[in-house]
Amino acid sequence: MNQENILSAEQKLLLQAAMQQGEAAIASWQAWKTVVNLDDIDSASYQLLPLVYRNLAGLYFQDNLMPKLKGIYRLRWCKNQLIFQSLIELLPVLQKAGIEFILLKDTALLFQAYQDLGKRTINTLAILVRPETVPETSNILLQLGWNATEIIFPKNLHCRTLSQFNKKSSIPLELHWYLTGTKVDEIFINTTSIFLQDISAPVLTANEQLTQLCLQETPLDIVSSIIWLADILMLLNLCPEFDWREIIVKAQKSGLVTQLKEKQPLLSEILDLKVSILTEIQSLQLSQLELLECQIQSFKREAAWEIFITRYAQYLRLAYNKGENFSLVGFVKHLQLLWELEHLWQVPVKAVSWITKKLFFT
Repeated sequence: MNQENILSAEQKLLLQAAMQQGEAAIASWQAWKTVVNLDDIDSASYQLLPLVYRNLAGLYFQDNLMPKLKGIYRLRWCKNQLIFQSLIELLPVLQKAGIEFILLKDTALLFQAYQDLGKRTINTLAILVRPETVPETSNILLQLGWNATEIIFPKNLHCRTLSQFNKKSSIPLELHWYLTGTKVDEIFINTTSIFLQDISAPVLTANEQLTQLCLQETPLDIVSSIIWLADILMLLNLCPEFDWREIIVKAQKSGLVTQLKEKQPLLSEILDLKVSILTEIQSLQLSQLELLECQIQSFKREAAWEIFITRYAQYLRLAYNKGENFSLVGFVKHLQLLWELEHLWQVPVKAVSWITKKLFFT
């Protein structure tokens, strides 16, 4: 992880003011105030202010900045309330159509871990459905006024994991049919329910949410890092006995050790984990495929063989998600779907043609 994404001393104080209890939270807040002007706060720290307000207000703490914090909290609550209406419209329609779904990411975290509409920003709406119901779900979204960023063809479902939809009156919505490092049949077992008004909606268990956060492939910048840490801490409040070795095992099985190791510096900054666990994460060995991926990412220009390595890594992770055995034939079929070819025999022809152009004409 880039050192620029590690929290500053001031950001750590603010996170402690948001997450600690009693006098410790108040002391962290007062220490933060002495070194930071609220009007000059950075965008990452700003994300924590509603959480800080609710924590301090719960302690009946008052100072000259609490009214301003309250205003920031109420603004966040109002914005999230408007965003929330998009789900209130969508979920009953999915239920009526008999489509099994799971709420993911920001909304799931907000209602499950934070349990307060004003505590956390909702940047993206996200739902997971079974792969076979993606076409029907997409049609429902289109009927409700959402626009797909690209057309989803049934044959493309096997080589992708999600698609994005936009709506003028809402933030983007991600439609997922596979999740990082988790077999699709296992996902729908590891759920619990939350209530959005009078609508019962499944979400991943707190344990599975923690796993998804630690193995996510999306890079973290400084703003998303501080939100990520708050999410981790809020989820750990729900499962304080969480077994971190479960994540280590899953990372190794699904070829996502790199993603877990990238999170280790952040985890060591704020979590009171056993030194042995942090050391174990840091000392994890990458598979040969992951080592090749890391090398490829450092190159300015990908050679033909490097692109095939990247495609093979994508295939392995998708095959794991689908609960399929890895095979050369499976990889060739993956390329057939990815390249939208009608026949399997066309894959080597396409590969040779593509490699020739790459070698001699670029």
